[in-house]
Parts: sequence; structure tokens; C-alpha cells
Amino acid sequence: MKYRCPRCGNETDFEYNYETGEVICKRCGFVVGTIMEVGPEWRVFEPEDLLERRRTGPIEKLTRVGGPETVMDRSYKDVHGKRLSSLQRAEAARTRKVEIKSALFHEHKHLRYAIGLIQKYIYDLHLPENVAETCAVWYKKLRDEGVMRGRSIEVVAAALIYAVTRQLDIPISLDEIARVTEIPKKEIAKIYRFIVKKLGLKIKIIDPMDYAAKLVKELELGDQVLRLAAKIIEEAKKLDLVAGRSPAGIAAAAVYIAARELGIRKTQKEIAEKANITEVTIRNRYRELQEKINIQKLKEEVLKETASSQ
Repeated sequence: MKYRCPRCGNETDFEYNYETGEVICKRCGFVVGTIMEVGPEWRVFEPEDLLERRRTGPIEKLTRVGGPETVMDRSYKDVHGKRLSSLQRAEAARTRKVEIKSALFHEHKHLRYAIGLIQKYIYDLHLPENVAETCAVWYKKLRDEGVMRGRSIEVVAAALIYAVTRQLDIPISLDEIARVTEIPKKEIAKIYRFIVKKLGLKIKIIDPMDYAAKLVKELELGDQVLRLAAKIIEEAKKLDLVAGRSPAGIAAAAVYIAARELGIRKTQKEIAEKANITEVTIRNRYRELQEKINIQKLKEEVLKETASSQ
């Protein structure tokens, strides 16, 4: 099997880890594929054993149209239940071996592509490796349950990343995932809801403060801006200005107001690009926050806190 590392482009230098079942790029350490499927209670290395010991029912292979097809069993009997001759059994055994190898090849090819795609998206989104690991586990679970048949692997990969980041409280918006993966937001959202339901996930509500902290760090705006933005967001929560609105939009508007009030020049466009939202969203949230919140009072509180800490 020929591999190519999506991170550094390496096509020749790989390490094969038979304990974890991973194919690893020696140049950059990226996991480019899997050698085999490793279950939670047992490990097997022979193709025939791998398919024999699956715990999900009859041995199956993926057909060209994506449906299941049962591999020839080992009874070696004809349709009337009569045992086959030794020559017929030998031929049946050869046929069965070919079917098993074919099933394993297609299964691994599909899994390698899915995991490789997840890793590429994770790398492009600058997310931690544990997100990729959790996505891979969830993908295998969904695939083994047969609920992903007929669905785009690309969309499933993107939706899994969003589900995992939500579960791990990593602030990244659906808009950002859609932009990086070049998949329509609605398609990702639809599969995301399906995954949440199938896996029984308990997704927490995103706190705009998580996005604000990320924005301030990426834009290098400093601690004062973060503290003022935090006060604006807390006040917005008290006034019920957060429910039903994009957390990223609230955070971006709060950061924009805080920077502006503290004399740091950052345009709505700059902040919108970092937050992966439109300038219109920032303007709308900006107006709401300015109209309902006493920004000047919050600013004075931050300045006093800064002075007293020095």
C-alpha cells in the first residue's frame, strides 16, 4: 500500500507500528493510516482472524455500492446440506480467502481514508491531537453500528470534529470548520445533530467567554481588554442578551468594544476574520451591547482594578 503524508508530502519514509496499528510518517510524526483494526479486548494480525472475530454479527464486506455482503461461511456444504468433496472444499477455501482479503482491503481503505481526513482537518484547524483520537474512536463506533452508510465521509469527519470540540469545551465555531473544510455549514450541522443523537452526547452550551479569551490571545490585545470584555459578557448574560445568539458574535463584539474603549485600534473586519463571522454580525451585536450596557462604568472598574494591582 502506498502512502503519502498530507502534512509534509513524504511518500517514502514511514514507520509501521504493529502494536497500535498505525502507519507513521518518520519525517513529521503524522499518522497517515492504519495497518489493522485493534479492538478493546483482543488483537489479531491475520486478515481471516480479524474478520472471524468481529463482534458485530455475520462476517461482512463492503460491496461496490456500499451495501453488506456476507462472506462464504466455513460449513462447506451445498444447498442441500451435503458435504462438498475435497476438491470442492479446497476451491471453496481459496474463494473464501480471496473474499476475506478483499473485504479487509476495502474496510481498511475506507477507515484509512476517514482517519487520514480527520487528521488533515485537525491539522488545518490547529486543534490538539486528542481531538483526532476521540474522532477516530467515535467514527469506528458509528461505522461498526452501520449508521454511516451512504453518508459523505468528508461531512461526517467535519461533524465529528465539531462534536468532539464541543464535548471537550474547545472554542471553535461551526463557521470556522465549514470554512476550513469547504463543506456547507448546513450539511455539517445536520450530521452533527445526527451524531449527537446516535452517541447520546450531552453537549454543553458554549460560553462566549471562551471565544473572547481565544480572540484576545490571537490578536495580542492584552489582559485589560480581556477583563473588560469579560465584564461586558457577564453583563450581557444578566440582561439576557446572550441566549439565542452566536457565542462567537457576542465574544467578537465584546472584544471590539473593549479594545476600542481602551484605545487599541482594531477594526471590525480584523476581529470578524479571526472569529470567523461576518462584520454584519459584529455590528448587530455591537449595537445591542452598546445600547443596553453601561460600558463606561465597566471600563472604570477595570482601570481601578489595574491601578490597585500595581
